[in-house]
Amino acid sequence: MRTVDEHPLLVRDFALMHRYFSDVRVTYYGLFSVASALVPSRISEIVYTAGKAVDSVVLGLPYVKRFAWHALLTFKV
Repeated sequence: MRTVDEHPLLVRDFALMHRYFSDVRVTYYGLFSVASALVPSRISEIVYTAGKAVDSVVLGLPYVKRFAWHALLTFKV
């Protein structure tokens, strides 16, 4: 669900950020933990906690980060 001019961040978007900022830091969140939104509310906290634990390991692997649902971007000029 997004507007016509929105899209998930792509590799080329990050390359563009590096052209305009001296320091670009990206922290990724939510790969398996987002599954908690798909389960009944009575077990969603358990699924979220387990998903965060899996995320902390899996998101440290190369090439997996770009599949995360959320990213926190910090820029320095």
